[in-house]
Amino acid sequence: MMLGGIKFSEPQTRVAFAADGGEPAGARVLGTLAANNINLTQLFMGGPPVFDGDFCIEERDHRLVSLLLASSSSPMDDGMTAPGTVGSVTLFPHRSDLRVVFAALSRLAQVNLPIYSAYTSLSALCITTDYRLMDAVAESLLRIFVLPAGHSPFRYEPSEFDAQVAGAQGRKVETAARYRESVIKIYGSHLQTGVRSLSLSFPAATLSRVASRLAEAESMGSFVMVALTSCRPQRYALQLLVAPPEAGSFSTEVVNELARIPGVEVVEQSVLEVLYFHGPHFQDRHGVANTVVTTLAGDEVGFICLNCSGTSIYLVTSEGVGCLAGRALAKVFVVPSGDPGSSCRTTRNQPSSTVEQT
Repeated sequence: MMLGGIKFSEPQTRVAFAADGGEPAGARVLGTLAANNINLTQLFMGGPPVFDGDFCIEERDHRLVSLLLASSSSPMDDGMTAPGTVGSVTLFPHRSDLRVVFAALSRLAQVNLPIYSAYTSLSALCITTDYRLMDAVAESLLRIFVLPAGHSPFRYEPSEFDAQVAGAQGRKVETAARYRESVIKIYGSHLQTGVRSLSLSFPAATLSRVASRLAEAESMGSFVMVALTSCRPQRYALQLLVAPPEAGSFSTEVVNELARIPGVEVVEQSVLEVLYFHGPHFQDRHGVANTVVTTLAGDEVGFICLNCSGTSIYLVTSEGVGCLAGRALAKVFVVPSGDPGSSCRTTRNQPSSTVEQT
């Protein structure tokens, strides 16, 4: 299969959080990070009242975050773990093709390379793994993917100017944005209705079997979002959102085959809605996700899950709630050239575009 490219991230720290009772950890953590201008490079969280999920931050910010959470009402030991230095391997574009995403996950599982989480944005798949093993991950993926001739290096290489100024010690010359926005400027938003959801929970050892079966499920149509996380030890949770070519449910054969794999729990939901926002550079703008969560809470609008990877935010809601969420968020998100209330377009069962601003 053809890919446009593979990119490696800088060193990061991944933090997983799961609420096992009492006040949810995730909502408090977002507030603490936003108040201290800490950027999230990736975030996935379930909706109220649980708020479990995971996020990634730059490795250099981890000690500060640990101290902030330890001194606040959001302690690190509140169901949270930090597994050490990780990196994100980004594959693009996925073209909303199930085969691209699940063939990649199945391949890595087959050769026992670690997958802490994997999330899709509008055009890319971001896989979080051990930072030291990113080269092994890319080498394994190139057994099933082909890159264009002359593609750019996987990891950042200092330019000649960087080397002269900073001695080639990492990325020292870059543009750093500092946002102070009462209303967050975005490129646009989109509400997709008629979306089907397949939620799976399964042992980590069965990832290869689950991913292989889903990679073959072409009848499901184009996917809207894929979210794979391992917030609990030795177990994955997978959320697959699909816009079927025709109204209806997932293939009974696929669902039954997945359910027969030992330890796999399958829940099929329909009909859901996905409210999508994009750019610019959400991963460099502290407090964006916290603004979403607090604004929706203030308007008493619930959601199923939130996925923020790179320049994208996916907000998954139950049927009829996406429009309410859009109206609430129009107070804090705006397309500069247009009316905040008219920036959200709606479609039903139409695959997303595969072009993403970076």
